[in-house]
This record gives sequence, C-alpha cells and structure tokens, in this order.
Amino acid sequence: MQTNLNEIQRLRSLHDEAAQDYSRKANQLNEYAIVAANDRVSFFEKVAIGAGASIAAIVSFLGAKSHPLEPRWVLRASLISLAFALFSALLRNYLYPFYLFAARQVEYSKAYREREKRKAQCVKAMPVNINWDTGEQIDPTKFVIDWELDDKQSASAIETLEKRKTRYFRGWKWSEVACLAAIVVSSLWLVLLVWWNF
Repeated sequence: MQTNLNEIQRLRSLHDEAAQDYSRKANQLNEYAIVAANDRVSFFEKVAIGAGASIAAIVSFLGAKSHPLEPRWVLRASLISLAFALFSALLRNYLYPFYLFAARQVEYSKAYREREKRKAQCVKAMPVNINWDTGEQIDPTKFVIDWELDDKQSASAIETLEKRKTRYFRGWKWSEVACLAAIVVSSLWLVLLVWWNF
C-alpha cells in the first residue's frame, strides 16, 4: 500500500509539473499575441514611410538629371530589383509573426497533451478517483476512454500545427533570402549605372 501511495504521489507531482508547464506556455502564447500585434502595426508604418521616401528620392534624382541615364535597362533592372526587395521584405515581415505564433501553439499543445497524459496516469493509479477540480468522484474507465480520444485529437492537432509552422518558416526564410539577394542585385545595378554615367 505504501508503494502505491508513493507512486500516486510521484504521478501527482509529475502532473503538477506538467500543469505548471502548460500554464507557463499559455501565458507565453498570450504575451506573444500582444507583442506580435504591436510589431505588425509598427512594421506597416515603417514600410509606408520607407516606400514614400524611396519614391521621393528616385523622382528627385531623375528630375535633377539633365540627360537620360544610359543604358536605360540598368535603371529599370535596379528599380525592379528594389521593388522585389520591398515586396520580399513585406512578405517576410508578414509571415514572421505567423511562424512565431505557430511555434508557440505547438509548444502550448504539447504541454497540454503532457498535462493530460500525467492526469490520466494518476487516475489509472489511484484507488479512488476524484476530480481534482470539482472534488466529485469520476469513473476511471470513462475518463481513460475520453483521455485516449482527446490524446488522439491532440496528436493530430500537433501534427497539423507542425506542418503549419514548417510552411510559415519556409516562406519566411525564402522571402528573407530573396529580399537580401534583391537588395544586393539592386545595389550592384545602381553602382554600374553610376559608374557608366558619372
């Protein structure tokens, strides 16, 4: 009987740790949602200011120039590269919060699944099963059946969230690489244009 009591205490301790981890992950998820919303607003403000400043600089430069820049295709290529870089930066910053949110959802779901697993282990080991939240007696067989169904649904949800996280990560990383490459290409075109015309 003493061994069974020790096992129940050990399982209860594991459940409490899993419940604390679950609570911590839930708080992190909520905090991140607030930060992501603020970051997104700030980002779009910066994009609007940057786009306006770029347009103003290009128009001012071309208006002050007395003769056309040659070859014209280099100017077009640099402007297209710059536009592509801006679009890629926009896409990257748009996808990044979704990636972080999906990553936090995966952690949150795994913590939830672990907490419920520990709870089910405690219910299986206890001679008298009482709901810790309400204090009422529960049917252990029904609880285990419900837990197994919930565990399958949780596993499926985690798999879906992992796929979503991977998809956002790939989109975010590729748009980041595309943005940096377009900035380098645009800079090279502009350097060539300056070299040939001045």
